[in-house]
Parts: sequence; C-alpha cells; structure tokens
Amino acid sequence: MTDTQSSRRTIIELKGAETLPFLQGLITQDPSGDAPYFACLLTPQGKILFDFFVIPTEEGALIDVASEVAAALEKRLKLYRLRAKIDISIRPDLFVHVAEEGANAPKGALYWFEDPRLTVLGMRGIVESDGSGAVDRPASVEWQEYDARRFAHGVPEFNADFEGDDVFLLDVNYDVLGGVSYKKGCFVGQEVTSRMKRKGEVRKRTVIVRSEGASLREGAEINSGETSLGKIISASGKTGLAIVRLDRWAKTKESGDQASIEGVAASLDLPTYLATE
Repeated sequence: MTDTQSSRRTIIELKGAETLPFLQGLITQDPSGDAPYFACLLTPQGKILFDFFVIPTEEGALIDVASEVAAALEKRLKLYRLRAKIDISIRPDLFVHVAEEGANAPKGALYWFEDPRLTVLGMRGIVESDGSGAVDRPASVEWQEYDARRFAHGVPEFNADFEGDDVFLLDVNYDVLGGVSYKKGCFVGQEVTSRMKRKGEVRKRTVIVRSEGASLREGAEINSGETSLGKIISASGKTGLAIVRLDRWAKTKESGDQASIEGVAASLDLPTYLATE
C-alpha cells in the first residue's frame, strides 16, 4: 500500500465565488465551515465514487485526493459545474504532507491541521513548492507510518483499500469518521444514504482482522464454518481490514465459533471509534 513520496496524493483547486453553493449541493459533508473536513462524492445510488479532504480557502477550496483518481474527479467536478462560476484545476505545485500527531508544520506549509477523521491519525497539510520545483515532501517511510496508523485504528481509505463499485458509506464506517452530514440538505446519493441511516440498515462494517498464522491476503474470505462473514479488503502482514456482515458475525460470537481465513484461525475486532459509538 505504500506509494512514492511524490505520487500519493494530488491537489485540485476550486476557485470562484460560487464554490460553496456548488459543493453544498454535491458532496456528503457540509462545506459551510472554515475548518478542513473529510467528504465523499457518491453515485445517485449512494455508492462511493471518491473520498477526499477539503480545505476551505479565501478564494474557494483545495481538494486533497488520491492521485490515481485525481483526473477523474476533476473531470466529474467540471461535469457537475454546469454554469457555476468556478475554475477547477489540478495544482502540480502543491503537495500533501502527513506526519505523526502533534508534529510541527514543514517548510512551505500553506495549511496544517489534525486529520479530521481521527486525531490519532496525525497531522496533514498542503505544502507549496518554493518555485524551483523542490518541496518538503513526506518520505515514503512517513506514508508507511501513516498507513500503519490507519490499520491500527481500523480506518479504510478509498483507492488504497477499496474501490467504490459496490461500497456504501456505512460499509467503510465513513458515517462515524465524519464523512457525511445528515443535516446539510441535498447531495448526490443523499436519498439512499439517509434512508439507510434512518432505518438502521447498517448491515456491514469495516473491522480489524488479525491472523493467528500466515499473512493475510487481500480478497481472502473470512468464514465461520460454512458461513461467509466477509472479505479482506486490505492487508499488511498478519493484520488487515475487512468488510463483514454484522448479523453473521454476531451469530458467530453468540455460538462461540472461531472465525478463520483460508483454514487459519483469525480474530475480528471493531475499531475503537465504532465500539464506543
């Protein structure tokens, strides 16, 4: 899951007086505040198309998104823009920097803030090139440490751990990680998202899985006897993240049965932020 220090994340800039109302009717989180926030763009069916961080600016907003999908997000935003007076462009002179909790801002930081999902995920910021093409980028080891923090606390991330073809916000815990506001009004996919929350239809969650034997494999199925509990979406050694069916997992715990992955015993744990919800 590690990436080169220069390609992990990309910044898209939205500039114009209509940026706020544009985002208000489009993304899952309320963009009206001044603090950076975590949000998603959904399909009309409520599936995740992109997740990203939004940093409000005086002229509009900066969006921090996975580099592999940055061009697709830029294109999608321009498609939704219609006649809104907003300039949308990728900013190759800006970079994302991550660091441990409480770390000082690096040289050239325009914005520096605690990760809005969980404080324990550390610091995050937007860093500007000095004009020569040089920038104080995080080393690859810092991205590795960032991913280790995500894994330890059970925080999945689009593109790194899952793709959005059939994933809802609740499947990956984004409703608890600050990725959606149920009070903000309309956004793409709102009807399905709100109905799932209102009816309590939380069928799946992302949990932390640990193997008691061999290293885990992405895509491996988690079983209890002949019952499938879910699948691993991302793995690092003997630890991974998995989307599981809560009802089936509950029956497994009630019966005292052991979960297993490819014949090897495994344990499943709710992330702390879910366990204390």
